[in-house]
Order: sequence, then C-alpha cells, then structure tokens
Amino acid sequence: MILPQASAPIAATELPIPVARWLEAAWADGQYAIETITLSGSLRIRRARIRMPGHATMRFQLGQAYVSDLRIGVGPLTAVRGLDTYVDGTGLTRVGREVSIGPEIDQGAFLALWAQSILFPSAWSALAGLRWTPVADCRARVVLPFGRGRETVTLSFDTDGPGYPTAFEADRYRVVGGGRLGWRVDYADWHWRVGIAMPTRLVVTWADEPAPWFEMRLDDVVVNEPIGEHLDRAREAVAAARATGPGPGATTG
Repeated sequence: MILPQASAPIAATELPIPVARWLEAAWADGQYAIETITLSGSLRIRRARIRMPGHATMRFQLGQAYVSDLRIGVGPLTAVRGLDTYVDGTGLTRVGREVSIGPEIDQGAFLALWAQSILFPSAWSALAGLRWTPVADCRARVVLPFGRGRETVTLSFDTDGPGYPTAFEADRYRVVGGGRLGWRVDYADWHWRVGIAMPTRLVVTWADEPAPWFEMRLDDVVVNEPIGEHLDRAREAVAAARATGPGPGATTG
C-alpha cells in the first residue's frame, strides 16, 4: 500500500534522541499523511474484578477525534455494548445504559485519543503547541495543550532493536468527580501492518490496580478510511447525554 507523504516532515534534530531514533526506524522514508485509522480486534476487559472477553473497533481521526465501539460477550452472545468517544472537544463513555459525560471524561478521552495519535507523526501538527522535551536515552515527554491548560505525557522506548515506543503514561481522571490517577498504555508486539510499524497489542493499566484493566490484540488495520458517519453518531450520543444530564460514577476507558 502506497501512502501519501505528509506535507511538512519533522526534522529529527528538533526531537529528543529516543524519538528521533524511533522515527528513523519506523518512518525511514518520511512521515506519511495518515488522517484516519481504524483498528479492530479481540479484547479482554475487567469489570467488578471479572475479566470478560469481547471485541472492539476503534476509529481515529488522528489528533482530533475518535469513536470506539465495544462488544462484551463470547462468540455471537453479547452481554453488553459500550461506546467511548471524543468529538468536538467532548468525551463520552457509555456502558450499556450507563452514560458519563463531564470535564473528567473530556480529559480522559483526550488522553485516549493521543495514546494512539502520538504514534503517527503526521498527527502532531493537528495540535498547535505540542512540544517534545528530553528525559533520558529511553524516555521523552510530550506536552499536549488541552483546554486552558496542558497535559504532560511520558513515553518510554525500547532500548534494544529499533527503539519503538513501549509505554504512554499520564495522570488521568477515572470517574466523574474523582481525582487523577496514573494511567499507562503499554505498546507490545510491534509489526508492520499496511506499510506502517504498529503495536499489535495494547494493554491499559491504572496505577492503583495490580492487573491490566483492558487488553486488545489487533486483527485488522485500515488507513485513511472515511469515518465521518461514525463521528456524527458520536455527536448524536453526546447531544442525547447533554439533554438528559451526566451520569456520575461511570469509569473512563
């Protein structure tokens, strides 16, 4: 698959050493103009200490919005469906009939968006003011402007081989009305898919829990597929939630 080149490549000299090393390995021919990416695959999620299997399809307008559809169940049997989204600056989480919106959900969904978008250099220009700073030979920080403030994320990188990112860490709200907690996304099993070096396994863990909250293995990747109808569906869900009011206590993804 031949992807279009990004219009404004990023100079490696402007970046921390581990970031430049990763770009040299994963984007040796330059950064491609990837606007949307759709990821689908099997998942395991913990609810009330029970690990449940399911399937997820995540559609990202990189650096701007996303819509994730989750189905919890075995085979054709569905126990519950979920929706997690960030669109037009607003986050929403829906699990079954339980819906949660609010500033905490906005912040959590924004970080979820960037946990994926940060892997695609062509997305970095979508957020004015995004800035990298060095930490160590295998770590770097990125400042993400959000609302009237900013979110600071730490990326860790593999010290062996091509130096791909291994983890995305930030302080994130988990529930409406709650405080921030350490939140970590581990990137594992990197492979080349549709001409792109990508992690094919994602593991999400909260700092106060001993085991992962969410695990996903990618089965399919589609690049630059239109997702406008799904973003419109997310907007409708947000409008409906605002009309009925927020549902406090729902956990974010």
